[in-house]
Amino acid sequence: MKYAIISVWDKTGVCEFARLLINKGYRILSTGGTYTAIKSSLTPEQQKNLTKVSNYTGFPEILGGRVKTLHPKIHAGILAREDQLDELEGMGLAKISVVVANLYPFAEAMQSGIEALALENIDIGGHTLIRAAAKNYPNTLVLTDPADYSHIDNLTVNERRIFAQKAFAHAAEYDISIARYFGDQTVRKYYPIHELKYGCNPHQDHAALCGINTNDVPLQVLNGSLGYINVIDALLGYQLVCEASLRLGVPAAASYKHTSPAGVGLGRELCYAETQVFDVLGRSLTPVATAFIRARNCDPLSSFGDFISISDPVDCCTAELVKREVSDGIIAPSYDDDALEILKEKKAGKYTILQLPRDWKRPNDIEYREIDILLMFFCHNCFFCRIHATNRRTIVSIHVSGADTLDERNFFRQCIIRRLLDMS
Repeated sequence: MKYAIISVWDKTGVCEFARLLINKGYRILSTGGTYTAIKSSLTPEQQKNLTKVSNYTGFPEILGGRVKTLHPKIHAGILAREDQLDELEGMGLAKISVVVANLYPFAEAMQSGIEALALENIDIGGHTLIRAAAKNYPNTLVLTDPADYSHIDNLTVNERRIFAQKAFAHAAEYDISIARYFGDQTVRKYYPIHELKYGCNPHQDHAALCGINTNDVPLQVLNGSLGYINVIDALLGYQLVCEASLRLGVPAAASYKHTSPAGVGLGRELCYAETQVFDVLGRSLTPVATAFIRARNCDPLSSFGDFISISDPVDCCTAELVKREVSDGIIAPSYDDDALEILKEKKAGKYTILQLPRDWKRPNDIEYREIDILLMFFCHNCFFCRIHATNRRTIVSIHVSGADTLDERNFFRQCIIRRLLDMS
């Protein structure tokens, strides 16, 4: 008789898979809600091949279900190698060839803010089943993803190893959530969310953008493809304009080129001379369009081929102005439908268009920098001080258009300097 153990929180497809295993000659061991769900889907004849783990081990579930599968009869069966089967049989134990398990929803439980609920959702037995089976993958098949339930026939050792890798990754992701819940912010996992067209240079073709500890990142690529420098320019500029708009109460725009700001502008009305110089005389400009025009014309030469960041939804007026400039891409919280179509026409349809909500926030106040084998982390730089014109120790050339007061210009200088230092 072949044995499989099934103990899952996510019961997607598990009843169908249990019937498949029974039809292939397996006896299924199961616990709690999984046992109940499987039993209800089986015929009386099939139910003869379904056994509660407590009946198999002769030891009841205890502590309200905290201890169910932690028993030598279970784990010896999972961990036994082919050369140990005689020892197993001599002890009256059976080999368990298939382990199907996934873990309690700890990430969801910790969002409740109820510590007792979070602690009860730290899975012990399921985690141990997964690690034991993955360790012994040449002899025991481990499945943690319902999408893999149909792939169990004629598996090579390498294919079994892939399932083991997925199992360890599933357990590691779970452990990272728990470690972070208890305060360890240095434990991280990266989730690829977008391929990059290349890295810092065109010959660096193995490049990707990842989410940290989640793949639920609200950054959307609406058009075009991203490069490494594009991402840095877009996010630095977007942090700047969102902070500026929030503090000053008007739309803001920034022009970034090769990780440095070429210009920053606020959506305040242009004077007659500015409309002439900026080539918008006679145009009816929205505040967002005005912010863009100001940012782009701080230093037009440096802005050539820039990445544009805008704090507010992009309208048709702004899109028409962006269309006439040489630019690599744009990021904003949203786009009017017609504006999006106008922008998609740039660069023969390859213009990069990114969308990110303004209320997007880092999960905590920690920033990280990785260099080779080292990681540095530190608190997010949110310090501001008033810079007096008579007491400047460092002069930095930063172009800000539309900042009417010394305090506003100082605000921008510090915003930009902070981001330049953060990238150094």
